[in-house]
Parts: sequence; structure tokens; C-alpha cells
Amino acid sequence: MKPVSILVVILAVTIIFTIVIFWIVRKNKKNNLTNETEKNQQNDGKDYQTEINKIFPGCIYLDIKHDHKLEEIYQSIDANQSIFIEGPGGTGKTIKLQNLIYHYKHFGRENQKNIVPLASTGIASLALHGSTIHKFIGYGKNTNSLPKILNHEYWDRIADRLNDPDIVIIDEISMVNSEIIDLLDQIFRKATKNDKPFGGKIVVFCGDFLQLPPVTTDSKDSDEIWAFNSKIWKEMKPKRIELTENYRQKSGTDDDKKFIKALNDIRVGNTKTNEVRWFLQKIKACDLSEKPDDVIVLANDNKTVNEENARKLKKIPGNSKKYESEIILKKENVEGEYAKKQLKHDKEYELFRSTLELKNNCNVMTIANDRNNRFYNGSRGTVISLGEDFIEVKFDGGNIYKIERYEWNIENANSEVLATLRQFPIRLAYAVTIHKSQGMSLDSAYIVIDGIKWDGQMYVALSRVKDVNKIYANHKIREDRIKTSTAVLNFLENQQMVDIERSDSFIEAELN
Repeated sequence: MKPVSILVVILAVTIIFTIVIFWIVRKNKKNNLTNETEKNQQNDGKDYQTEINKIFPGCIYLDIKHDHKLEEIYQSIDANQSIFIEGPGGTGKTIKLQNLIYHYKHFGRENQKNIVPLASTGIASLALHGSTIHKFIGYGKNTNSLPKILNHEYWDRIADRLNDPDIVIIDEISMVNSEIIDLLDQIFRKATKNDKPFGGKIVVFCGDFLQLPPVTTDSKDSDEIWAFNSKIWKEMKPKRIELTENYRQKSGTDDDKKFIKALNDIRVGNTKTNEVRWFLQKIKACDLSEKPDDVIVLANDNKTVNEENARKLKKIPGNSKKYESEIILKKENVEGEYAKKQLKHDKEYELFRSTLELKNNCNVMTIANDRNNRFYNGSRGTVISLGEDFIEVKFDGGNIYKIERYEWNIENANSEVLATLRQFPIRLAYAVTIHKSQGMSLDSAYIVIDGIKWDGQMYVALSRVKDVNKIYANHKIREDRIKTSTAVLNFLENQQMVDIERSDSFIEAELN
């Protein structure tokens, strides 16, 4: 045998041996974590699906024996490693985060951890019972820099909040700009008097950079606004955990599979494939007045959305009934007054505090999960009765429920309620902005493509819909209307190389 052939054989054997050893090590780690979880479950005899629904209505309890991505998330956190959970729309990112919170905060583990869930938007933060980043750090018009926040009259209370968590979750990371991430890191360091990243906290970033981008009003280079271009991201180098399994769109038929493939191609800007051409031809172009009545409108701007909702409501016979929101002070102190002011003026609560005008037979959508699991955020139905203290809705599945006013609370670091906003968790469901649709799953949609200009915005609108045959638009969608950020694509490509290097380092460390 030639020397070169011998070297090839030796190299192949070495690689196979390394892979086998790596598999054995990973299997042992998996068994250890699984055994710990099973032991806890057997000892307390809880029904974990029921228990998690008490905290997160509608959430599916995930067992790490069947969810290897969640297992990897837990292993990383147990190793005090910050991570970045990413994946396309419909891959269950929110459910993973809800299970993570339940696992560490409510599971009854010996190593129970305090968790602060943060998000870029109010809707995303509500899904995790968390807060927006701006509210959490006291960021506002007059407190938009580190010195100003440190001199804030409530800085001591803010610092207490920042010292409390072991884990910080930052959801919808694509919409958080790099300056805010760096500011958040600096504030954590100051509050904890710890110069490690985020004051030594474990950070879980979550989202999809190929969806909606950050909103910025300055002249900063557009590539620099992304969170992954922040100083702290580059310093931390969070471990990426990619979710790939799609739970939103069906995958039974050939058309379903082509639909999923087309959405994945659109997400990464690969618009020249046969699947994308096929998909764009499937979208039905028609005037707004010609769409089926039960199809929700997705538009870029609030003006179009408000006009469509008002137009549809006006066409329904009968008188309308208006419901005003109520803001209640729970703690009569400075902290409580500040919380009440936030509920009254902050933009994140605008959707919940606005006046609600409805008629019998109008289409509505819920904007919160029901604590009794009767409906979920995004459930749709028709109003059949309007009372003073209830709104009766027949949901699309046929169930009829009386919905009472919902309470959105602002709490302090000790989980004491400072102020409460009360309003029915319902909105007209004829139209919604693409921005607010992020995270929703819709049976059908009519997309107003005029004004869609941001990278990832078209993908977000198209990927909300579960059925390829129920997508409509006011024009045919051309390939050149689909925009994807080159900066994000370059980042993800580089991240894949980092993942390979990290995997190689892990194998080497485990073998030593």
C-alpha cells in the first residue's frame, strides 16, 4: 500500500474514532440531564402540562427526551454560557423561552434561578410575563444615555432590579439596535459593580435577524445598527442554537413542502428558486374590496390598518358600544406614581389602553392568552353580545365564551403590583400592521405590499400564514420586492464558521 493511502486510512480512522467518542460523551451528558428531570418529575408527581399552563396559558410542555434543542439550551445555561436562540418564523422560539422560564424559575429545582424576560416590544414581553428593555432600565426621552440613567431619580430602584436576575432573556433581538444592547450591558455592569459582560449574568438572546430590523432615527450606518455589531455581542460571542423544525405551516403534501421551502428561500434572499417562483404565482392578486370577508389585512402603516378596521365596522348594522380603559394605582408612593405614568403614556401600552369600539357581529382578535386556556393571543371570532362587564365572542372553532376585562400590571423587583391597566383583551380583526403581526399564526391574510420597504418585512408578512392557498395581495409580488439584509447574511455565514470552530474545540476539550 502506498504511503499516501496509509495516511488517508489513518486520518479516516482517527476522524471516525473522534466522532464516536464525541457521541458517547454527548449521550452521557444527555442521560444525566434527562435522569435529573425524570427524577424530579417522579418525586413530585406533578402534571407538567397543567402546571406550565397555569403560568403560560396555551404553552406546550416540552420534554428534553424528545426535544434535543431544548436540552442543548439547558446544558448551555447550566454551564453558565450565554446563548443566541435563532430560527425562522414558526419554529417555536417563544415556546422554548416559556419552557426555559418554567424549568428554571418554577420547576422546583435545587438550582432555581431568577429570570428577567425582556423584549423590544410590549406584545413580545407580555408573552413571557416580562418587560420591555426601555421600561426595565428607565430609558426615555430624558434618560437616553448612561450618565442620565445613572442620575435618574429612581436609579437605586433600577439598580435593585438589575441585581436580582441570574438569567436575562432578550427576545425579538432583531429589533433591538446595537446602541441599546451596549447601553444595557453598561447599565448591568454599573448596577452590579461587576465588570463582566452584563454584570456576570447569563444572557439568552432570541429572535431572527432575517425578520424585522431595528428602528433607528439617526444617521448611523445601517449595517451597524444590528445587535450582532454591538461591542458586547462581539465580546461575548454567544453560542448559537438554531431551531429549524417548522410548526406553523403544514408539511403533509408536496405543496406544503414546497411552501415551506419557498419561505425558507425568501428568508435568506434566495428568490430565484423554482419553489419561490411557484409560490409567488400562487398568491392571489385582487382589490381590497374583492378579498374574502374573513381574511385579515396586513399593512405596513397604522393609517391603512385603522381605516380598514373603521370601514368594516361602519358597514355592520346597529349601534356601536365603546369601552374605555382604566388605570389603577396600587401603591401610593413615588414608585407607584411612576408606574401609573408609564401605563398612561408609554407607547408599549398604547394598544391595550386605547378606546375599544365594537358592534354585534364584528370580527375580533384576542391580544392576550386566557388564564383558563379558553383562547390565546391571536384567537379570532365574532362578537355576539356586548355587556357592561363582559364581551361574548363565538370563536372560529365554534366555542362561545364571555370575556372579562384583563389586567396588565407593572411590578417592582419584589413582584409587588405598583399599577394596573384594565381593558378587554380584544381588538378589531379586519386589519393589523405587519410589525404587530410578528409572532402570530394566521389562517389567511391579504397583504398590502405598498410601503413594504424594510429588509425582512415581506418575509414576516408571508410567513404568518399557515396555508399557501389563502394568501392574497393588492398586487402581484415580484421577486425584487423581497429584501434581505446582506449584513445579516454575512453575519450568519460567519456564525456558522464559529459554530464549527466551537464544536471542534468542544471535542478537543472533552477528549482531554
